[in-house]
Amino acid sequence: MSAKKYVLIKRNGPDRNGRNLTALASAMLLLDAKTWPLWDSTRNRKVIAVGDQLAIYLAGSSEVIATAKVSKIEKWNAIFANRYPLMLDGSPEAVLVLDEVTLLEHPVKVKDRLKGLSFINHESQKWGVAFMGGSRAVSDDDFCILTTPAP
Repeated sequence: MSAKKYVLIKRNGPDRNGRNLTALASAMLLLDAKTWPLWDSTRNRKVIAVGDQLAIYLAGSSEVIATAKVSKIEKWNAIFANRYPLMLDGSPEAVLVLDEVTLLEHPVKVKDRLKGLSFINHESQKWGVAFMGGSRAVSDDDFCILTTPAP
């Protein structure tokens, strides 16, 4: 069975000291820690599995900056909470432990790739709603479009 593909969405938010961080800074802290929390409102939280591939999307700048692979899924616990680099607003249900984290040399600007994406309503000006909910499942083709730098 082939690994499924997901886009994880990161927006700006406070660090542990309450300083507001950009989506990029927040995502980089999570990628450096090789952990990504799954909250009770995160779409796909119950179907993401070990071996699945991830693309990291920044809300606001609308770009994909990295890829990763799920190496483990753990129940959220005090150890993760103590190491979590951002401010917690509640407790996540689980945490993805990441492997094969790869920063893209040139972030992929999603707006430039909209016409090729199967999950975008091309009639709508509000294409960003497709990137709400914390994550979204994507096809192999869409994953490739979102993570392959322009020639």
